[in-house]
Amino acid sequence: MAKSALAVVQPGLEGLLQRELGALGLRGQTVEGGVIFDASTEALHKVHLHARIPTRVWVRVGTFRATSLDALARGVRALGWRPYLHRRQDLSVRVTTRSSRLRFRDRIARKVEHAVCDALRSGPSGRRPHQGAGLLVRVIDDQVEISVDASGEPLYQRGWRRDVGRAPLRENLAAAVLSLAGWRPDQPLLDPMCGSGTFCIEAATIAASRPPGQGRGFAFEAWPSHDRAAWARARQRSSPADPGAPIVGSDRDRSVLDAARANARRAGVAARIGFEPRSVSELIAPAGPGLLVANPPWGERIRGAEATWRELGAALRGLSGWRIALLVPRMPLLRHLGIRLERRATFSAGGIRIAVCTGVVPG
Repeated sequence: MAKSALAVVQPGLEGLLQRELGALGLRGQTVEGGVIFDASTEALHKVHLHARIPTRVWVRVGTFRATSLDALARGVRALGWRPYLHRRQDLSVRVTTRSSRLRFRDRIARKVEHAVCDALRSGPSGRRPHQGAGLLVRVIDDQVEISVDASGEPLYQRGWRRDVGRAPLRENLAAAVLSLAGWRPDQPLLDPMCGSGTFCIEAATIAASRPPGQGRGFAFEAWPSHDRAAWARARQRSSPADPGAPIVGSDRDRSVLDAARANARRAGVAARIGFEPRSVSELIAPAGPGLLVANPPWGERIRGAEATWRELGAALRGLSGWRIALLVPRMPLLRHLGIRLERRATFSAGGIRIAVCTGVVPG
């Protein structure tokens, strides 16, 4: 029987992630903050290589009941750790607890770490891996669930972003917005406040059929049970690239455009994107209609947000028929835009609730 896994996503995007996994041929069940799916080797490879929206994948090692630290240790030692961990491997244990007699997270973490080491003590020593392993311990109503991190670094880290602009947007959230907006590679895309280029680069990698996990490694590659041959085959499979419609990013700040170009080069899609130094009021769109997507300044982080939204609204009036997808931290800002938008989803970013709003510029 295959283990189950949890693909984690920002709350509010669970349904979108479920649809993405479905497009990969995987059936998933939504829960708060993620989607549960069967963690076969093929499924883990597909999600890590191709899924754009999740932030991490946890594979469940086992569950048991424990009302004391001694019972916790016994339960941990009884689980099958050898497929996932090496003897003497450094562990990072994260604990959440609710409505349970086991309440002190630091004590739980130490007990779990020691019990895992005990369980692996009699195994082959082998070479100690240079990277540690992450464990997630959830204790709810005295029921303990322990999972191992299959991802390592967060999945929104695609491997190309080293240069960032102001208030950068995570790559998985950019992918979520593009999906909510219904963007396709055969449609022009314009980001008039592109910053370090996240929307444009994510769109260009989609058009190029470049998997988001292609340029990085994952924690499961260090597991003793890792099937290197199957992983190599999964990475070699490719889809044909779409010739793609124009993708244009502009910003008034030339320094962030330098960062955007450098990021695009590392992502291997520099030839697919045109980055132009231009303010919103000077907006020039490619032949459309297409999708205008933007992450305008948030009032909590950058002053002058209302004026920027008015400027954006004035520029949009010249894009009749274009679809719009905007990140909106405060719904009252929309009145400065002057165009009716619909809220499609809401999630948290940087501790702020953000709405994804979409619409069409009227003729």
